[in-house]
Amino acid sequence: MTENFLLRTLELAQQRKGFCSPNPAVGSIVVHQGRIAGEGTHWAAGHAHAEVEALKEVPDSVARESTVYVSLEPCCHQGKTPPCTDLLIQKRVAKVVFSFEDPNPRVAGKGRAKLEASGIEVEHRPVVAIDAFYKSYRHWVEHRTPLVTVKLAMSLDAKVAGPGGKPVQITSPEMGRFSHLQRRNHDALLTSANTVLADNPRLNVRLEETLSKPVVVLDRLGRTPADAQIFTTAQSVTLLMGMDAPRERRERLAATGAQIHILETPQGCLSLPGVLAQLGGMGFHEVWVETGPALFAAFLKQRLAHKAYLYIAPILIGEGFPAFGEGLSELFAGGAMSWEPQGRDVCLQVVW
Repeated sequence: MTENFLLRTLELAQQRKGFCSPNPAVGSIVVHQGRIAGEGTHWAAGHAHAEVEALKEVPDSVARESTVYVSLEPCCHQGKTPPCTDLLIQKRVAKVVFSFEDPNPRVAGKGRAKLEASGIEVEHRPVVAIDAFYKSYRHWVEHRTPLVTVKLAMSLDAKVAGPGGKPVQITSPEMGRFSHLQRRNHDALLTSANTVLADNPRLNVRLEETLSKPVVVLDRLGRTPADAQIFTTAQSVTLLMGMDAPRERRERLAATGAQIHILETPQGCLSLPGVLAQLGGMGFHEVWVETGPALFAAFLKQRLAHKAYLYIAPILIGEGFPAFGEGLSELFAGGAMSWEPQGRDVCLQVVW
């Protein structure tokens, strides 16, 4: 039963995946006499943590006889909210079971030690699925850069757009839904000024409901139009520009409310490692890259992507903009490949 209860905390955490950075998503339940008496999720940074939400509706007399299950080791330091260990001690819960040891040096093992020092029984029970869920959080803590997933859609004849780069609907609704699920589950969406100029995308999540996400645009010269849709559809817009971006363009785009960061441009291009360091500094654990073939290939060539999705639709565009000027074998070298159908399309997934 212990693993089943922990898997329930994972289900709760998954509900807020992509919305909690720089914090990880966390789920918690309170179990009393074999039944769940309370459930909670961490909604977003600055909101109550999962343990607090799970205990909110549980009477103190019940909490004292209960086991609290948490997907992640309870925090023991003051951040935007008080330490969860203090509440667990105050409620005098009988036992705490957590699955993933927090790699944050401010917590790692200290949360458990504080609870045990107060007389609360603590059990650390790793679960494979929960370990996988927190892979990006561990990576961010250790490297201060996000895990990167890149995506590209192309026709059967390897085209990504029509003549002159004219936008063409390539993928099926099923493949589109898959993309929107990925957008939802990532902390931020990364694109380029070229993509904004060519497609003017909304870059939000359109599933059962419409959700906004942070959008970051690689825009060395400040070419993003001030009336682009992302300025009204994104949760926030960050423009990463080069030092050679004209001042008047910076000022025009700053007037939209976008955050502007100036990065170095070795060889006249934004440094992708520098971009990832900037994104990590913004607290993003996972970033979804939705752009054209040049940036897609650049992430793969520089071995900066951790996962790639190549959507292939059974249509022929003919005269159009090619996906690649070179073979795919070099780009995907060393990756584990798998295929999955999505409606009429197929999706190649490559993981490094």
